[in-house]
Formats: sequence, structure tokens, C-alpha cells
Amino acid sequence: MEGLVASIRQIGIIQPIVLVSRGVRYEVIAGHRRAVAARRAGLPMMPATVYPPDHPALRVMQAHENGRREDVNPVDEAFWFAELFERD
Repeated sequence: MEGLVASIRQIGIIQPIVLVSRGVRYEVIAGHRRAVAARRAGLPMMPATVYPPDHPALRVMQAHENGRREDVNPVDEAFWFAELFERD
């Protein structure tokens, strides 16, 4: 995380985070680590792409982000994929 904070301080956010609108608030779908690192780096704002809650690409983006996380255990991953298959 500290490496990401240092990178953001030096060159900024390269890839926008992905948000979904939830009423008057927003939920981070992709880019949690970037959002936390940007706050730690002291950025007052960051680039983001906002999607409506029913957008079909949201689940794909979330699955992609979760698949790249290092701390995902196999049980959580299995539950996530089971949920995806049941919905579609």
C-alpha cells in the first residue's frame, strides 16, 4: 500500500476508480486500494467513472478486480462465482 501511496503522490491516479450510484452516495466497485491510497496521499479528489446500479458491466468489473486481489481465499471466490452463475 505504501508503494501505491508514493506512486500516487509522484504521478497521480493513472486509472479512474469505478463507482455505482446508490441514491445520494456512491459505492466503489473497482479501485478500493487506489481510493484508500489516494486519501492517504492527500488527494482532495480522484478520477472516477460512475455507472447506474443496474449496469450489466458492473459484475464483470467487480469479478475482474476481485480476481486480481492477493488476499482472496478460495471459499470467498467460490461463493462469488456461484452468485454470478445464479444471477445470469
